[in-house]
Amino acid sequence: MMPHIVNPFVMWILIVLGGAAIFFGFDAVMILPRTDLSHVFFAISLFYWFFFIISALRENASVVRSVAGVQSLVKTGIYARVRHPIYSADIFLMWGIYFMIPTFPMLLTVFWFILVVILWTRLEEECLAKRFKVAYKSYRVQVPMMIPQIWRTKKVWVSRKKKAKVKTKKIVENSTDAESKM
Repeated sequence: MMPHIVNPFVMWILIVLGGAAIFFGFDAVMILPRTDLSHVFFAISLFYWFFFIISALRENASVVRSVAGVQSLVKTGIYARVRHPIYSADIFLMWGIYFMIPTFPMLLTVFWFILVVILWTRLEEECLAKRFKVAYKSYRVQVPMMIPQIWRTKKVWVSRKKKAKVKTKKIVENSTDAESKM
């Protein structure tokens, strides 16, 4: 996959076109009643979204560009808790919007959104793994893709680091063996 094609602008075009097709193709039938709990969940999801967006942009302002624009692998701040904080926040916000507008088309749009984001994330990860090689593979072992590790203890972090080192060592050994066989 070409890194310059894997950029958020193209992903958002796919999401908007799919969402528009869903909204024009289905009647807006309410699935759930909207309650005070809907408002609370929406407020929580909006706060989560703002927090993760601001945290991600503070750590790495290049995230809004394509994968080709990423200059270095960021593993600090919010990126030490989740590999894709903006996509995680977007998914959480979409569920909050669904509970405010609990219609069948909105539910389908949420599922469409999640599908596109997960597939897009896989493309980005493929490009990042090619670019940063062993460092990204190690990072991928240590940090979850979408669900943040908020209450990670140091003990868990150390054990994950050890697992990552062992896995990274195996990857390096396997690539060395493959090169020596050529």
